[in-house]
Amino acid sequence: MCTALNTHLTCDEIEICECSILCNRYMRTPPRFSTTSMTELVPNSTNHSATEYTDSLLRNGVCNISSAAMNDDMSDSLSELVAKTVGAGMRALEAKGITAWDETKSFRFKELALRCTGRVDFRVDPTDMRQDIFDALSPQAVGITRQRPLWTTVVRDALGSSAQLLYCGIVVSRPGAVDQGWHTDGAHLFDAETLAETAHAAGAPTDPPPSPSSAYVHLPPHALTVFVGLDDVDQAQGWPEFFRGSHQQSVARELEAGAAVDPPVSFPVTKQSAIVFDYRIVHRGTANTHATKDRPLLYLVYAKPWFCDQANFGSISVFET
Repeated sequence: MCTALNTHLTCDEIEICECSILCNRYMRTPPRFSTTSMTELVPNSTNHSATEYTDSLLRNGVCNISSAAMNDDMSDSLSELVAKTVGAGMRALEAKGITAWDETKSFRFKELALRCTGRVDFRVDPTDMRQDIFDALSPQAVGITRQRPLWTTVVRDALGSSAQLLYCGIVVSRPGAVDQGWHTDGAHLFDAETLAETAHAAGAPTDPPPSPSSAYVHLPPHALTVFVGLDDVDQAQGWPEFFRGSHQQSVARELEAGAAVDPPVSFPVTKQSAIVFDYRIVHRGTANTHATKDRPLLYLVYAKPWFCDQANFGSISVFET
């Protein structure tokens, strides 16, 4: 079944999704983990090309742009927007008598949601951005080069020229916030069995695989999330963790079954850094054990134009009386 929430595609219509299993070079499951070029994932790596970051993203499900992902003007403008968004959201919760950090009061609105104890996700309205910032964040803005952040090129390379900024938000983790549960931002479009049957029926290569897990058909990404550092974050405040390769159904199922896999990787969050990852990768935010500091983390969701995410927030506005 297709999980793209604004369409009802069958597996026979997969080519409409720009995910043709006959034509796409990522049809077969790529190597689970990069064995020859992992430097893009090393926290202190710098000066890599967009192509190298994209290759790491497609292979491993995540890439880390550790510095200079955007300029000072964009960083400052986004920080101001985040402060405005969080302030408005907190005031709206208080007006409803909801204590945002109270674990006994779970809430999910259109504009914000409690993810776990001490962790609130605020959705940012892109229309509140300065127009030049909004334009620069679009992967389609090929003519804007002065302030266009590096990750937009990676997004365009991975999702294609029709990729769009779907929405953005800010996750605030208070001191005392616990580890998030392991999760994905979204599901696979089709289950592995349906894809395998369709690939076989369409005449895809049927060479005997070396193991059952490698028989899975792996589609290219349909949505990506970008974590953006607006300030330096101490490790005690909590860095995100990822299971490399778990954007592939074969690896994700091994995790679910409790099979031995490589330990998760984490990346430092520094001002103007960016972590780009596949919507399907298994990841989590870690606990904030700092005594006094919140951990704010901006994120942007990019997707192919037919995809719509209706699962991560509620349907009722926090501003409704």
